[in-house]
Amino acid sequence: MHRIVTSIGSPASQRGTTLIETMVALLVLSIGLLGIAAMQMSGLFNNRSGYERSQAVMLAEEILERIRVNPTGAADGDYNTAVGTAETAPAGDCLGAAANCTPAELADEDVGLWKQRLNATLAGGDGAVQVTVVGSVARSAQITVQWPPANSYSFTAELN
Repeated sequence: MHRIVTSIGSPASQRGTTLIETMVALLVLSIGLLGIAAMQMSGLFNNRSGYERSQAVMLAEEILERIRVNPTGAADGDYNTAVGTAETAPAGDCLGAAANCTPAELADEDVGLWKQRLNATLAGGDGAVQVTVVGSVARSAQITVQWPPANSYSFTAELN
């Protein structure tokens, strides 16, 4: 009887194969983990960016409501301010039932407090307001909020 012996490879030619397969698997796993880390970082960045934008929208709405409460100050241009101007809240308190302020003083306090909140909430944020007056009535307000490094939010709203 004849025996047929087949051999895929000798044991000597199989040495190191498991090590190479393990190294390739480790490389594939490492690339996958780097991809997961990159996705996590991107998610954190986008989450932070969304938070900052929502804060900017809320702060822009805040100054818009303050302008609507003081139409005389708005019509006189007391709310107009530019990015980069240092606005400070006046020493007096124009808020509350006992307040006795002129519309200009109230506008100065509103803008000063708003700029302080922008700076604190958006870490170096700043803003600008430009009220459009037609005749003697404030019609609309262009509000811009900027914060580092190069983000900005701007909108125009009707005041009536």
